[in-house]
Amino acid sequence: MATGAETVTTDAVFIPEVWSKGVYENLKAKLVFANLVTRYDSDVKSAGDVLHIPTPTQESARDKSANTDVTFDTFTDVDIDLNIDKHKYVAKVIEDIVKVQSRYDMRSIYEKEIGYALAKAIDGQLAALESDVSTNTVSAGAAIEDAEIIDAQQKLDANDVDRDDRFFVVHPEAMADILALDKFTRYDATGSAGVQTGAQNGLIADAYGAKVFMTTQIVETAGSPNLLQNLLFHKTAFAAAIQQSPKMEAEYSVDKLGWKVAGHTIFGVVTQDETRAVNVTLNS
Repeated sequence: MATGAETVTTDAVFIPEVWSKGVYENLKAKLVFANLVTRYDSDVKSAGDVLHIPTPTQESARDKSANTDVTFDTFTDVDIDLNIDKHKYVAKVIEDIVKVQSRYDMRSIYEKEIGYALAKAIDGQLAALESDVSTNTVSAGAAIEDAEIIDAQQKLDANDVDRDDRFFVVHPEAMADILALDKFTRYDATGSAGVQTGAQNGLIADAYGAKVFMTTQIVETAGSPNLLQNLLFHKTAFAAAIQQSPKMEAEYSVDKLGWKVAGHTIFGVVTQDETRAVNVTLNS
């Protein structure tokens, strides 16, 4: 006796589409700022809405005089609060007719778009921390020249900022200025042929030990003229904590005759030490 059977076709509405890995991989590929700052992801994975980061007071050495007791210093140390208060998402409806009639891999296309949108959201929040940087500023005027880069590096040197893990993140307009300085792109000066490229997204050059990255997320401040807020910084100047890596939620909607999907992420950012960063402004 013939009997009917429930199949993956008849019960398609009950089978979720899993997208998390693809969206996560695309987000990682597009991040610039978040790959260059101090990360506390593991500290907030399990729970919590505020991460307290202990910050010891910088010590100063004393002179020891003969036959005198030493002085024991006491400081009230403070902590930095990193609030996990950002919840960003991208939501779409993919109607069945699109899946049926499209010749393209719509899942792959949307994974890239969702990953890119979430990466921009995270990097945009980190770029906005430029408003905390007031101690060190360099005005480049109409174009970033060699002298401005040296000046910015000197400001970090004066604050005893370690030369390892320094990064210069710039707007495309600033990138064009830097690439025009052939000492950063010439083979006999850099030891490499042309512009540097590699696994790190956005890497374009090396400027006196600081790797230079390009992103469109650089803040533009309105004024006369508008100013692009490029940042030279040590990785400890800023911090981020991604509590929930990009995650996809999906359900079938009979009302829509399609899949409702939403990708979202939960994170926080904070300035740890603004003296370890320099705001290099460029007229836009």
